[in-house]
Amino acid sequence: MPFGASRFAALFQAGGAVYRLGSDPYLRTLEGAAAFSVRETPGTATRLDLGYADRKFSGGPLANPQRSGHDLSLGLSQLFYLWGRNRTLRLGAGWVDRRAGAEFVGSSLEGNGELVLPVAPRWSVILESRVRKDDYDRPESNLFVFNGAPRSDTTVRTGATVVWSVTSRLRWRLQGGYSRRNSNVALGNGLPDLGYRRAVVSTGLSWEL
Repeated sequence: MPFGASRFAALFQAGGAVYRLGSDPYLRTLEGAAAFSVRETPGTATRLDLGYADRKFSGGPLANPQRSGHDLSLGLSQLFYLWGRNRTLRLGAGWVDRRAGAEFVGSSLEGNGELVLPVAPRWSVILESRVRKDDYDRPESNLFVFNGAPRSDTTVRTGATVVWSVTSRLRWRLQGGYSRRNSNVALGNGLPDLGYRRAVVSTGLSWEL
């Protein structure tokens, strides 16, 4: 999203996905987002992010329709341009309001950061990290303790992306990420809680118009 001669810039995104388990429908998502930036000085800029996500789980035996609902999100971040426009550091915070069934309604707060560094001609690396605290509103969220404390999760994510600018418009990305979630909801004696550890690797191409 180049500034050009203006101090202001905007970015709009939209997308959706359909998930299936075998031949059975599982989840459908629709998402939209907008980001608005203003450059205060040659070395700094402030960005405001707005987002909406709608999700609908199927009524099949492997899905829980109570998880269907929508999210509204708001984020604010500060960008710092380090020794040129192609080296940036971003520090930000975000808030999400989640509407769903009684077991899943709640909100979350997040702190995040991102560092973009060129490492060779046409090659750059993006390092990012975020910490999110999810607090659920209702005792029903503690699925296995009647009238217990509402569910509370803490999730830490880190990731690295390698970007190759094949041409001025075509870019190839290789991404790797690691996530860890800790939860206060236990499944019972001898069973784990709702926490997890996850590693994901993905790759793809993007075309800039």
